[in-house]
Amino acid sequence: MADLVPDDAQVLVGIELGGVPLVVALSAATGLPAAFVRRKPKGYGSRHQVEGLPIDGRRIVLVDDVVRSGGQLLHMARILRMVGGPVTHALCVLERPDAAGRAPCHPELAVHRGRPAVTPGGRCRVKRAVLFDLDGVLVDSRDAQLATLAGYATVALGKRVTVADLPPAAATTPREYVLSDLGLDGSINEEGWAAASATATLTAEVFPYVAETLAALREAGVGTGVVTLRSRERVNWLLPQDILDQLDTVVCYEDAQPKPAPDGVLLALDRLDVPPRAGIFVGDTETDIHAAHAAGVTAVGAGWGFAGPEALTRAGAHLVMPRADHAAFVLPLLVGIGRQEDNSKRS
Repeated sequence: MADLVPDDAQVLVGIELGGVPLVVALSAATGLPAAFVRRKPKGYGSRHQVEGLPIDGRRIVLVDDVVRSGGQLLHMARILRMVGGPVTHALCVLERPDAAGRAPCHPELAVHRGRPAVTPGGRCRVKRAVLFDLDGVLVDSRDAQLATLAGYATVALGKRVTVADLPPAAATTPREYVLSDLGLDGSINEEGWAAASATATLTAEVFPYVAETLAALREAGVGTGVVTLRSRERVNWLLPQDILDQLDTVVCYEDAQPKPAPDGVLLALDRLDVPPRAGIFVGDTETDIHAAHAAGVTAVGAGWGFAGPEALTRAGAHLVMPRADHAAFVLPLLVGIGRQEDNSKRS
């Protein structure tokens, strides 16, 4: 389908539900950013209908899996136009003529049909995997990381250092540079650092979406894992046992060359026996996105983490989830969970 994307397209927008995994795959193939649109606004929280990245003024291509009359496509195109996104083209995998035998057609929207890739025997059933970074993605550890820096500096300098005393962007800057800015030169005392970290991480909490999402993925046969720059010891400090039990593999600092090298992501996929094309890596920093691209997997940005949505989009994320509560909805969709019940609702 990638060859059907118009040359002047600037963003791909997938329609809930079936269009979401397709739009992520197309984004990976074309390099265009992706967003998605709900059939109706959320009934809680932000009440947004369009999620992902800002679309105002960008030329949009709508993406869905099955189209019958084209009415749903047209409705979604009009919604996007109302929020400032010009839409003139749509892509789908399958067109189903209406009762009169007419194919989808409307002068406001050109619909292009592609062909799904399947094995000779039918639908391809390659196992999928969703891998996660740890800090800022699964665990809300920003405050704990800053407290670790302040606590270690307090002991090393022999005077009180608070989080407010840390340099800007301390949470996303290598610890050596932060400590150097505070006046600490030389090697870090790892025992002292471990003590400060162990105490600080007692305040870190797993994001609410994590348990439900991991359970849904594993129940559907999707492999799950973590690829982190943390040591194995510190992973066990941050993650409670019930969450560790939901992970099929954990790749730590000592297991592979650190990100942005792809080694950790590829090692996790190898352990799960999943090819890169069937893998998703969810990260919250530019380093994570670069590692995902280098590994050949779909790069999904966790906009609630350390870097933020705009930085993740600039780094090349195929899809950015602005808030943590999006993950429980979006990640299962990306691996095709829950699509069957929606097929009967297609227009």
